[in-house]
Amino acid sequence: MNILITNIWLANHAGTEVGVRDLAIALKNRGNHVEVYSPELGAVADEIRIAGIHITDSTENLVLKPDVIHAQHFIPAMDAMIRFPDVPAVYFLHDRTHPADTPPKYSQVVKYMAVDYNCLDRLIIDNGIDEKLTGVLYNWVDTHRFRIRPVISQKPSKALVFSNYATKENYFKTLKDACSQLDIELEGIGHGFGNSIHDPENILPNYDIVFAKAKAAMEAMATGAGVILCDTRGLGEFVSGENFNYFRKFNFGMKTLVRPIDVNLVIQEISKYQPDEILKAANLIRNDASFSVYVDEMMKIYHTAIKDYQQKSEENKNCDEILTIQKYLSQKISSFQKELKNRLSLSNSLQKLTDSIGKSEKINRDQNEKIQRLSRENNQIKSSWSYRIGRFLTAPARYLFEFFK
Repeated sequence: MNILITNIWLANHAGTEVGVRDLAIALKNRGNHVEVYSPELGAVADEIRIAGIHITDSTENLVLKPDVIHAQHFIPAMDAMIRFPDVPAVYFLHDRTHPADTPPKYSQVVKYMAVDYNCLDRLIIDNGIDEKLTGVLYNWVDTHRFRIRPVISQKPSKALVFSNYATKENYFKTLKDACSQLDIELEGIGHGFGNSIHDPENILPNYDIVFAKAKAAMEAMATGAGVILCDTRGLGEFVSGENFNYFRKFNFGMKTLVRPIDVNLVIQEISKYQPDEILKAANLIRNDASFSVYVDEMMKIYHTAIKDYQQKSEENKNCDEILTIQKYLSQKISSFQKELKNRLSLSNSLQKLTDSIGKSEKINRDQNEKIQRLSRENNQIKSSWSYRIGRFLTAPARYLFEFFK
């Protein structure tokens, strides 16, 4: 099967970026031909390319016509569907509020999949998509990479904030205050700390407690870390065997972060640390979120989408579809304007830098001319008879000065 995957960007090691990388490689390993399209490439794109998968930032450079489009994010999804107007698409929604995740109401999309029931509400309630066309496919964890630790500490001593949105200046400070009161060392990993990593499976087992949400929380949980749901949106709870199913339903994400990040509340959650409950949660996520089962389900979704699209009668573009195209063109124009503004700003900055360098060079030339003039005058003075006589008459005094110095 030829599969085209889209994503808004593939630069940093974040949720959908890493997910696209791992899914593309897994699909390729199952004998599929996979291509990836994203308008913005970077480090993650390089990792996909190294794995032998064609990746491009232009739909015109795609090699083969896909059998199905695995569509993520509004703009690249529309780019792909307009490039291949007779190919079915399955749209995957990962965030309840992010503008980039706006679902396109377009006839090529035969199925809309949400990662949890909060995102499902965005499809059905916020965007009026027919419930029959929707479904939920929970996120996954690669349990071959994220292995469970042999022993879970009886008492926590090290904690980690695992997020690309945390910085030392925002909610990290509150978490650090809470941990300090309990003699727990707290560190941070992620883009906001300037230390984004590509191998969290090697880092997470070093921490007893991890503050995270969504995919990051699931990965930490799979290693046997005690997970407290937390991010910029707010504070959730310590994940246990008892509350696991509820939080899984909402992807351990936005809808679970319902409280303010307060020192006393954080201490209250840390106090729920129980090795037995942590182990229960770890086993549940490892059994429930298997990557191989996820890829099996994904292949079923692709095959069903192709079959449904072939049976679908040809229909004229309806009002919703026309509005979607208008929205797409509007966002593309806005994107071009932003890019043009950035280029003009860069051009102005370069011009200022060039002017500054020019002024600096003029100052350097003036200084060099002064130095050369002073050097000539100094040589003239040293060659004069008055200077030589002066040096001769002051020689004894200079000798005594050097002797007693």
